[in-house]
Amino acid sequence: MEINEINIDEQNELLRLLNELDDDTGFKLCLSNKNEQAFHRHQPNSPIHSMKFRARFEFSPEFIIALAREADLVPTWNKYAVHAGIHKVNKSFDTSLFCQFWLPWPVKNRNAVGNLKLINLLDTKGYHAVLISPIGIEMQQEIFQNLGGVLLKILPSIATFTPVFDDNNQFCACDVSILATIDLEMYVIPDWLISYVIETMGPWIINKVRSLLKEITNDIDHLFQCRIKEYPELYESIKNQIENYSQKCDQNIISYKNTFSQKTTNSFFIKAL
Repeated sequence: MEINEINIDEQNELLRLLNELDDDTGFKLCLSNKNEQAFHRHQPNSPIHSMKFRARFEFSPEFIIALAREADLVPTWNKYAVHAGIHKVNKSFDTSLFCQFWLPWPVKNRNAVGNLKLINLLDTKGYHAVLISPIGIEMQQEIFQNLGGVLLKILPSIATFTPVFDDNNQFCACDVSILATIDLEMYVIPDWLISYVIETMGPWIINKVRSLLKEITNDIDHLFQCRIKEYPELYESIKNQIENYSQKCDQNIISYKNTFSQKTTNSFFIKAL
């Protein structure tokens, strides 16, 4: 969807989150290497935590987006996902998803549910954005009533998917940046748990995503390939939007090739090339 298809409150929230995604003030750098970065911030005297992840993938955005959108398939590849699924579809990417995550003993599993909207910001920002919003408590109770665990409240969050082009204006990679803000329902969280989530779970999931994307793109009969073909109005449109964006860049209709001027891609990923 385009930005004018979301209401004014969502537009303001989107802009606020994009600014926060680019500003690392108050965040602690927990992990940094040539492939990814991870940050953490705890809001004082509250159970609210924010985490940022940045990574570059040499795969087209529609495949990466499918790994999240097709939530019922997440437990097939993510060992930390105990239960997951699609609760409600309003449009092809205006979707309510849920997942129960395993956490190490003695911490109970956490249940997360949120609404995801894919917004095309290529012409103005150089990327697709996924706006992640909380949903009502009644829907959360309905989803998890028989699954146990503790509700992890998702607060407004954001993810961006930036196509990267080479000197010949050919697509070569996708830079993914995520800002997730959550209420863990825990005022005191041991350092070992934060370290486990940031330094163990995060890198494992990113590496698993890389290996899975390689499998998907090399196998036209892969389960994810089949699912992508079922929703051409979503995944083909992402691909077509990127091709149109690339042509506009090539014809100088748009004055930049991507968002390398922004922190989400510039300060870290250009050095990594």
